[in-house]
Amino acid sequence: MSAASSSPAVPGPSGITEQGGAAGTNTWDAFNDRQRWVLIFVLFLVMSSGAIDRTIVSIVFEPIKQEFHVSDTALGLMTGVAFGIFYAILGIPLGRYADRGDRRLLITVSVAVWSILTATCGLARSFLQLFLMRIGVGIGEAGGSGAPLFSLLADYFPPERRAKAIGFIQTSTISGAILGLIVGGYVAQYYGWRNTFILAGLPGLLLAAIAGLILREPRKHHSLVLPDPGGESTLDALRALTRKPTFIYTILAQTCFTFATAALIFEQSYVTRVLHVGVAETGLATGVLSIGSIIAGNAFGGILSDRLARKDITWLCRLPGYGMMLTFPFYVASHLVPGLVAYSLLGGIAATLMVGVLPAMMSAMLAVVGGTRRATGLAIAMLFTNLVGLTLGPIVTGMLSDRLALSIGPAEGLRWAIVLALSTFYPTGWFMLRAARTIQADFEL
Repeated sequence: MSAASSSPAVPGPSGITEQGGAAGTNTWDAFNDRQRWVLIFVLFLVMSSGAIDRTIVSIVFEPIKQEFHVSDTALGLMTGVAFGIFYAILGIPLGRYADRGDRRLLITVSVAVWSILTATCGLARSFLQLFLMRIGVGIGEAGGSGAPLFSLLADYFPPERRAKAIGFIQTSTISGAILGLIVGGYVAQYYGWRNTFILAGLPGLLLAAIAGLILREPRKHHSLVLPDPGGESTLDALRALTRKPTFIYTILAQTCFTFATAALIFEQSYVTRVLHVGVAETGLATGVLSIGSIIAGNAFGGILSDRLARKDITWLCRLPGYGMMLTFPFYVASHLVPGLVAYSLLGGIAATLMVGVLPAMMSAMLAVVGGTRRATGLAIAMLFTNLVGLTLGPIVTGMLSDRLALSIGPAEGLRWAIVLALSTFYPTGWFMLRAARTIQADFEL
């Protein structure tokens, strides 16, 4: 794009679009809508694969628990420490590379790594071996489904269109998780938990090849003259980001949110243990009854976020703030009803609200981190949210379940452990409402 080209629309603090910026310096100027939709399709598959690999372990909690004779706390450690800590810590160096290097290569290799190791989980002969393999899956996902992926998406889409794009990508996470529940539940019940891991992992090798062939790195586009990220260190980037209250509030909100959603890893055990439903029926019933409302909520949430933010950018924070506070009562109600149908319907409403506001929350983060430290900012946020939220969510929930089981039994113990963990949706909403007060001042293209 030449210097004489018309100035592209860029976001301003009062809304999303206003004129300004140098032509040819915005990566999204190099791509048309067809290329953007091809990107979304590939990233949709990547995120779906990652969601399946993460979800599949929850559907086989009970058979793993029985075969290896481990506690709910141990299962929480496997999900939280084995996956979460390494996913979070490795995100920083991988994020730094993503801000300067080839994200296409990074995503391709990462998909191959987590797919191979997911399949290898089916060969584990001890709980320790399974634990170590889940560490490898976490490392792979840090490079393929975390900050580098969203950094690449943000380079394809202008700010006023990101929430909708993020909504479609987030939908892949939910649909992949539900597919994992349905297919994984069936395979686990009739063919065993080992074959469940193998079936979940092997298709990812084909996906890695597709990603390598189709994805493009915008930095290699000859028509773009992009800002030089300079020699800013990770520590300097962290200092710059922590001067922005919106960044801090959004991290705190995401941490509370991740803690709550990580506790939901026990939902399949809850249905099996409390509602006395078979593994296959559990995956089928919860998946079929929830998928429509969840996909609709995510897609609608992205569209709504973009429209509201064009008028007032603070809606990128206010929408998640109000939405998270509405989510908790429906989740509580779903854990107090006795039947599977009522549980699934109420849980579906809660999930629709929850995922419907996620595109706005992610867009709020992207709006303040800046283009030259985008993946680094997301990786730093994921470091804190995953170390605290993703790691502690399953551990605390498992420990609460084991402790409460001593007095009220394993079924009721798990029920109230999940309810207590989900109460963190309230501080999630509060922190996002606080971020709404500062996002205009902290905005950076």
